[in-house]
Amino acid sequence: MTLNTNNKFHIDLNVHSFGKQRLPNTEKKPTDLQRPDFSKPYQILNSQFTYNFKKIELYAGVENILNFRQNQPLISWQDPFGNYFDSSSVWGPTRGREIYGGIRFKIVGK
Repeated sequence: MTLNTNNKFHIDLNVHSFGKQRLPNTEKKPTDLQRPDFSKPYQILNSQFTYNFKKIELYAGVENILNFRQNQPLISWQDPFGNYFDSSSVWGPTRGREIYGGIRFKIVGK
C-alpha cells in the first residue's frame, strides 16, 4: 500500500505472509535437538515514510514491525564443530525489529 500526497510525502506499507513450511527431518537427533515437521506461519510488516523538500528527501522506516523471530534457529549452536550442529532448520527471521532513517540528496544534471 502506498500513500502519496502532492509529492511532499510518501508512505509505504508492505506485508509479507509466509505459510507453514516443511522442515528437514530431525528424528535421528537426540530428543532435545529434534524439531517439528513444519514451521509456524507468520507475517512480516515493513513501513517507510519519506518527506520531500526541493533537493533533499528525509526518510525513516521500520522493518519487521511485529518483531517476529524464530526461536533457536540453529540446532546445537553451542557446539558448531560437533556431530549435531545443523543450520538447515532456519525458516524465519533471526533478527527482530529494525528502525532506520536517512537523507537523500537530489543531484540535477545540466
